[in-house]
Amino acid sequence: MKVKLVALLILAVILALGLTVASKIRSLPLQEPDKNRLDWQVRKAKNEGRTQVEIPAPEVEYLGSDESENPKQTLAAYTVLVAQPIETRTYEKNGNELISWTKFKTIEALSDIRPSRCSNCNSLVPPPEMLPVLEGEFLLPQVGGSFVKDGVRIIQKRGNYPFYANGQKYFMLVSIEPSGVAFTAGGPTGVFKLDDKENLMPVNTESHSIKDEINKTYHNSLKTLRSKTEPKLAS
Repeated sequence: MKVKLVALLILAVILALGLTVASKIRSLPLQEPDKNRLDWQVRKAKNEGRTQVEIPAPEVEYLGSDESENPKQTLAAYTVLVAQPIETRTYEKNGNELISWTKFKTIEALSDIRPSRCSNCNSLVPPPEMLPVLEGEFLLPQVGGSFVKDGVRIIQKRGNYPFYANGQKYFMLVSIEPSGVAFTAGGPTGVFKLDDKENLMPVNTESHSIKDEINKTYHNSLKTLRSKTEPKLAS
């Protein structure tokens, strides 16, 4: 009887330890994979009964973000214009990220189209659905966006770079390639919203020498910038 009792006690201890280990295994958070992250997020959301998931955007180092650059030289190096988004489409990129392409129409050119700041920096190919790029238009790619996959909406925000709003006019410093693909100076740094009085409003609150220069010299006013700089901006 003692032998049976001891055996039962040992069995009970083993079962208890097994249940504890299994419980700890079940409580461990699922690790996001390095590949096919979007599919993994969709499966996870559906298993949890959710129809929407938000994922972080990767850190992006934008051309022209270096504050050591002379802001006046930056203004002279980029194409300066007022533009309005007319279409945005979001796609998967490498199974891990989202990328949004926005087509802009130039409303007012304050300079000629200047040479690309880095012709070898871009490996992105515009989606065929957004081609051709007509005269006075350009395509601007951005990490992030909103995309529905298998019934689940994936939202990938851009951190300090807000989404463009259709119908909103923007003052922009852009580098436009012959393909029509463009990039803004310093990402969000070279983008300003325009209000009804043509005041320039930075799209985010982060400080930068380009913003300081535009505020100091042109008082964040398109009218002032236009009247003071248009002769200098023209090639």
